[in-house]
Amino acid sequence: MHNFDDQFRRGQDGEKFLDEFFAGKFHIYPATRRQQRQGIDRVFVNRETGETLKIEYKSDYAAHRTGNAFLETVSVDTIGKKGWIYTSRADYLIYYVVDDLLIYAIKFDTLRRLFPAWLKKYRRGKAVNEGYTTHGLLVPLTEFEKHAEAVISA
Repeated sequence: MHNFDDQFRRGQDGEKFLDEFFAGKFHIYPATRRQQRQGIDRVFVNRETGETLKIEYKSDYAAHRTGNAFLETVSVDTIGKKGWIYTSRADYLIYYVVDDLLIYAIKFDTLRRLFPAWLKKYRRGKAVNEGYTTHGLLVPLTEFEKHAEAVISA
């Protein structure tokens, strides 16, 4: 069973690492409250080009062991809250596999295009929390690697 406070702390640790990692190439701004409700964690502005990107961060502490990325389909099952794969309005997902020190940068447009086929092909998983369960699709990291804009060794 996952503890919300522990998961939140781990997420913050991942966010801090990713902010520091990408700070050389981007000006990084925390999302506004409105953006957060849209599944956006950060706004990156490219230091050279000025291009602005909306980013969602995910830190995964199990993918090194399972070989799968967890794409959240239901955030809170007790209230039927949809997962970030459906609700995020970010341009990019930055998926950090913590123990492997690997970062996958993948466009949300790519995820949305591939997701229906992945739903038919890959198995589902769940994370049991206190009082609710989160559901998701387990997509092999090799599949993520094929479709990522970049795979970065941190």
